Order: sequence, then C-alpha cells, then structure tokens
Amino acid sequence: MHNDAKAPTCTEIGWDAYETCTRCDYTTYAEKAALGHDVRHFDAQAPTCTEAGWDAYDACVHAGCDNTTYSEIPALGHDTVHHDAQVPTCTDPGWDAYDTCTRCDYSTYEVKAALGHDWSDVTYTWADDNSAVTASRKCGRCDREETETAGTTFAVTKAATCEEKGETTWTSAAFTKPAFAIQTKTVANIPATGHTEVTLAAKAPTCTETGLTEGKKCSVCGKILSAQQTVPAKGHTAVTVPAVEPTYTSTGLTEGSRCSVCGAVLVAQQVVPKKDEPGKVTVNAAAFPDDDFRAWVTNTADTNRDGKLTDAEIAAVKTIDLSAVKTVEKLDGIETFTDLENLDVSNNKLTELDVTKLVELKTLKCDNNRLTSLDLSKNTKLTTLA
Repeated sequence: MHNDAKAPTCTEIGWDAYETCTRCDYTTYAEKAALGHDVRHFDAQAPTCTEAGWDAYDACVHAGCDNTTYSEIPALGHDTVHHDAQVPTCTDPGWDAYDTCTRCDYSTYEVKAALGHDWSDVTYTWADDNSAVTASRKCGRCDREETETAGTTFAVTKAATCEEKGETTWTSAAFTKPAFAIQTKTVANIPATGHTEVTLAAKAPTCTETGLTEGKKCSVCGKILSAQQTVPAKGHTAVTVPAVEPTYTSTGLTEGSRCSVCGAVLVAQQVVPKKDEPGKVTVNAAAFPDDDFRAWVTNTADTNRDGKLTDAEIAAVKTIDLSAVKTVEKLDGIETFTDLENLDVSNNKLTELDVTKLVELKTLKCDNNRLTSLDLSKNTKLTTLA
C-alpha cells in the first residue's frame, strides 16, 4: 500500500512517501526529524499616523511556522490642526477651510485660483486741443485703476469744398499696455471755401432754336447757382418769293416763300419747264410723268426722235395700245393726242383715267385696272367700251 510523503516542520517529524503491506509488517517508512526553528531578529518599526508599528522581535522564517515574538503597535492617527478659509482676490489665490497633521504631510488644503481683475470697458479721454489721449480702466472688485496717456499726430483727411467743411484726423501713438488700442478722432474743423461765381452768358433765340436767359454757376464745383431759363424760338417771318415765268429758251419757277430773318426756304420753288415752241410738245417727265407711257411716246409717236412732238406727229397718232406693257400707272399727257380714235390700256395699274379731251375716241379698252370711276360724257363718238 502506498503512503504519501509528509514534510517535517519546526516541531514535528516528517517522512518521504513509503509502502506498507496490508498482510504483514512490511514498510519502507523512514522518519525525517523535526527541523527546529530558524529564528531571525527583526528591528523595531515606529507606528505612523496611518500605519501600525512594532517593537524589535524574533520570528521563525520557515514557511508555515507562526513562532514569533512580534507585537503590533497600532497606527497613531492624525494630530490635526484646523486652518480657516481664505477668499481669493484678483491677484492672490485663496482656499476653503482645511486641516493638516503635525506629524505628517496630511492636508485637506485645495488652492482656489486668483480671480483676476474684473476690468471695466476702456475709456479714452482726449485733451482739449487733441494733442494727447488718456486711456483708463478700473477693476470692479478691487478698485485698481490703470491709466496711460499717449501723444498724437494729425493730418487733413478731407479737404474743404465749396459747401462742406474739411476734416482733420488725430491719431494716437501706440499704448504700452496691450488692453489699450490706438485711437483716432476726426473733427470737421476746416471752413467751407464758398462758391466762386461765374456768369453763364445768355443765348438769343433764333427762328427755329430756343434761347437761354443769363445764369450763374460755381467755377470750382460746377454747381448751378442760378439756372438759365429757356426762351422760346421766334418762329419764321415768311416773305413771298415771286414766280418766274418760263420762256421758250429758259425754265421758270413757281412761287415760293422764305424767312426774311434767317433766309430758310419755307416753300421751295419748283422748276417750270420751258415753253414749247409753237406747234411742238416736249417729250419729258413734266408732259408725260409715267416712265412706260413716256417710253411709248418716244419710241412710237416721236418719229424723228428729236424729243418733241410736232402737230403732224400728234395728228398721226390714231391708235395707242399699251395692253402688253402692264405697268402703266398714270396716263397724264394722253390729252395731247386730240385725234386719237382707239385706246387700249387694259391689264395695267391705272387708278384714274381722263379721256374727256379725246373727243374723236371710238374704241376704249381699260379693263383689268384699278379704276373706280370713268367720265365718258365728252366721248360722243365712242362705240366700243371694254
């Protein structure tokens, strides 16, 4: 049978593991003698406020052995002294009431930071002549006051005008204390210069243009001091320009008119063609205004192409056919052909047609035009009308 080992102690024997027989007295048991105490000396330790102490003592150092002369001395506890509270100020720290120990560094002291100054807003006071400016501020808790005076410089910052004062600006030097800022002060102390008056000349009205009364303005700033008033135009003074009768060799002029003051033409004179020589009609725009009709007269009736129609050439025209032209707008001059018997102006752009002097007319075709009326009371020989 197996038996576990047992270590010897200071006062008791021990043994290693061993075997025994259950039937006989066989055993491998071997006793191990008690160790005896291994005593060591320990110096005394004085108690503190928070930790126990002891006198000098001896004790066995073998594990599990409680052989000792140790005797504990209880902790002393704090020997406290009370300190009153101190309120912090602007510059010095304070504290609440607290305790300390006379034997150790125990303390319930907690510092309360200095409050710092409760400064008012900075005020700046200028000298009467603006040569200096004084900055000041005061603490609302401790009545401490800070002041500093700085000199100034000045410059004209706005020139005077005719109507407005000029300005001077004073600027302080930099203060040494950071809380004080550079100051400026602007004063309107330069008198206005007043206007420099000049005359605006009057302008006489003409026939067509208005005039102006005399006025005044400032030559410096340009302001109108006395506004000029508009004088109405006089209007034209009309006089008649007599007509000039045409001759066989020179043109004439219709009556006109002009202004006797400014000479402006009010009614322009129109050129009157030269008189036709006896028995002749000049082929021109005055006699035949329509370009297409005048072209027909030039190419057909004026057989000798001299630009004039003789009595014989006029009498020879018995028929006029303009139906293929299609663009004739006026037939002024048709009365020249007094022996005309047949007239075809159909398919053109006529808006009026006067045939009262064509007393020999027998056939008249004027359809497909823009006519709204037609006088045929003098055309007693007319047999065909279309």
